[in-house]
Amino acid sequence: MTLSGWNGRVAMLGLVTTGLSGCVAVAAIPAIAGGVAAKKAGDYAATTRARKRASGEQQARVLASSTAAVPRSGAARITTATALPPPDRARTPAAQVPVTQTQSPAAPLPADLSAMRPGVAYTGALPSPYATPAAAIATSATTKHTRWTDVGRYVASLPGSPGDSALLARGSTREAPAWFPCTGPRAVLVRLETAMTQDGGRWRFDREAQKWLDAFQTLEIPVVFTSPAPTTARSDIEAAFRNAGLAKLLGLGEVRLGLTAGTMPAERAMIAAQRCIVAVVGRDASDFPNGLLPETSPPALRLKWGAGWFLVGPS
Repeated sequence: MTLSGWNGRVAMLGLVTTGLSGCVAVAAIPAIAGGVAAKKAGDYAATTRARKRASGEQQARVLASSTAAVPRSGAARITTATALPPPDRARTPAAQVPVTQTQSPAAPLPADLSAMRPGVAYTGALPSPYATPAAAIATSATTKHTRWTDVGRYVASLPGSPGDSALLARGSTREAPAWFPCTGPRAVLVRLETAMTQDGGRWRFDREAQKWLDAFQTLEIPVVFTSPAPTTARSDIEAAFRNAGLAKLLGLGEVRLGLTAGTMPAERAMIAAQRCIVAVVGRDASDFPNGLLPETSPPALRLKWGAGWFLVGPS
């Protein structure tokens, strides 16, 4: 309200007071003053409500910003760090771990074969595949037939992990022979009739063969026996193994019966795929790869006789 308005009301108030009694004039003043006070109170209340509303909105904004700054449980955290944590030692590639290779120990072949132990390569008198060619030629030239003592000394002196098998791989030639790689445990391939004879339906071991087969059993070298004998003879043959104290050797290896000269090549290939054949022991051409004998072998294979291939004659 303007100043002229207030002055007019005061003038009117003077006229009223002069025309009215004293009590009425006194009552009119509080009424006007009350209206003014009520208006001021209303303006003050409206101002207070506006300030509270503005303050509440500001507090809500602060609370919202502070709540967003605190991550919830399970929420992803974003970091500005550029350094990566140190690598986990347990995840170090195996190629970085140094590998220690050990070789089988070597020892002279004892006179008492029962003193031989597994995991030992015994030095024998016969040449190994790593011997000089001159020594191998001298050995094979002295005799065409070998004995079980020659077989035993050769096998006992072999290293623990030969690289190649003593069996020819398919596709090899007489001039350039190729060998089955050793992919399984080493074993000896033996024609059963070089170690046993049959007399009246009973099977018995040759004494020298039994001695060396017992040494293979001690060394835990498996032996795979092949024979043209009928499968009906299996129980008698296995009984002969048990009676000779070679039940463990029978468990380490196996006996394959009912084989002929025509089926032997495929049989040898199956055996070579399962075991590393380090020596072949037979008594005729069908027992050896490509049906070879010492006198029919080419120069590239002549060194194998007495150093992997053994033609065992009658005792």
